[in-house]
Amino acid sequence: MKICFISLSRKRKRYFTLLANSAPNECEASVIPGIRPNFTLLKSLLHFPKPLGFEDVHARRQVINYPTLNKFKPLSALLLAVNAYAETVRYYYFKSLFMQQQCDYLGVWNGQKPPYSTVAKAAIDCGMQVTYFENGGLPDTTTADNKGVNAWNSLPRNIDFYLQYASDNSNSRVDEEAVEAESVSQPYIFVPLQVESDTQVVLQTTWVKGNIALLEAVAEVFGPYIEKGWKVLVKEHPKARTSSKDFQHKGFEFVGSGDVATYIKDASAVVTINSTVGLEALQMNKNVVVVGNALYGIEGLSFVATNPLTLKSAIDSAVTLPFNLSAKEAFFRFLDEVYYIPGDWRRFDELDEAHFRALWMRILKQDTMAKLANDKAEGSV
Repeated sequence: MKICFISLSRKRKRYFTLLANSAPNECEASVIPGIRPNFTLLKSLLHFPKPLGFEDVHARRQVINYPTLNKFKPLSALLLAVNAYAETVRYYYFKSLFMQQQCDYLGVWNGQKPPYSTVAKAAIDCGMQVTYFENGGLPDTTTADNKGVNAWNSLPRNIDFYLQYASDNSNSRVDEEAVEAESVSQPYIFVPLQVESDTQVVLQTTWVKGNIALLEAVAEVFGPYIEKGWKVLVKEHPKARTSSKDFQHKGFEFVGSGDVATYIKDASAVVTINSTVGLEALQMNKNVVVVGNALYGIEGLSFVATNPLTLKSAIDSAVTLPFNLSAKEAFFRFLDEVYYIPGDWRRFDELDEAHFRALWMRILKQDTMAKLANDKAEGSV
């Protein structure tokens, strides 16, 4: 079987090269470069059909990053058309390449936005299995998922699955207990904002479209708490291109560049679209309200708000109910023992045989996650 890896990043390409060199004997693995323009390719562009619609994610991100594009509609339309055509070229290039090389598998980074989403679609349309890579959500781990990353992952969405896993693998007991929140002099909820052009926000938001919309939604339902002396601490993302500090509302306070963990520690709850801060808060035994699609957006583990009404009930529950420690420990245990690949891909010198062996078992669908996918297909999960 033939396996191809692709990355435009030098560091990730180096990692994929290490992975390819560790391939099992039955696998032929290689790292392929991106498009290298040549006369034959440029000539063939004349025969490509109309753009395939790859511009959507790029367009939404560019409008957020460069708001002035909205003021120059013809230029904006031209840029988006050029991008759409470029991605169409990329799609047909890689589709042809995969067919010529008779590839069976593709390893690609993230895969949620161009160019990698385009390459992944070309691979899927060729009947290939795609494995998506990303940074691990726990220390010293790497993500490799045959369905997708972040909210598009292959993890079960039922907390009972994780509790059952912990029960079935009870070499270390998961405590059936709850954690009461510590009282503070002035209670508050913590709202970490995100980079609005990040694919996590662009692709995985549902009814709350961005930071200001999140703050407005919280303000709409949190008023009774503010009247009782509660506060809403808001922290902007350090890489945000635009500021949300123009948002002014009683009880809301923007905090500085301090450590996120400091604000989580004394918070009664954390409210987020789908930030990784939510995952960090769960690790610190804090109730989390999530309004977008997230890896940890699982009822029983976090409080999922799908509209303004459920946001109110979710916040009410998050600030009054004790933290569900058994659900948290079962979920993170599964992440640590099964889902994440041991070893951080960025630390080349520390990667061992166990790291690459686990990766190849994931890619070739020979591990526990593969069995889980089969069970799900058969309706037993």
